[in-house]
Amino acid sequence: MAEMNKAPENRAPLLAAEPSGFVEDDEDGCPETTEGEDDGEPEVIPGTSTDAAKVISKKMGKRRSGRELAFRLLFQIDVGGGTPEEVFAAARIASESTAEVWVFATQVARGAWETRGEIDPIIEKYASGWTLDRMANADRNLLRIAIYEILHREDIPRSVSINEAVELSKRYSTADSAKFINGILGAFAREQGE
Repeated sequence: MAEMNKAPENRAPLLAAEPSGFVEDDEDGCPETTEGEDDGEPEVIPGTSTDAAKVISKKMGKRRSGRELAFRLLFQIDVGGGTPEEVFAAARIASESTAEVWVFATQVARGAWETRGEIDPIIEKYASGWTLDRMANADRNLLRIAIYEILHREDIPRSVSINEAVELSKRYSTADSAKFINGILGAFAREQGE
């Protein structure tokens, strides 16, 4: 029985309640991305220099990796039933993420978990006809992260939080999840005055 839980030799052990749709980790310890992947060439943003674009691109890549790790951590806490401290301790041993990615991920995961009493009623308000229990586990936790970021992380633009949740839903949830998540977050953002 213990052999079933053993990680393949080519990658570190993962979270026990890993979301479906997982893609193998690449050499930097973060799951490979297919959508919006950084191809090494910085996106040139009008009005910025190439150097500034490189800094923006690098930061976005770390945040994207951190957000995906935050989702996996939050999913484990929610579905696996562990405390944040237990999940973080076990995941940190297996993680090859940089310190910067790890800190961002744990801040977001912990923040979303600790404020779910504030966030969950917002999700239920905008998820017409859906309770949290009926919602896909991945969708519920992606919504928690995005709403946490919108409400409590002024350093992250709302549009980024929404877009990242939609993109992660395409990888980790059902075919209809992207529209579902975008609809809820869009309605919430409109009411918030965006």
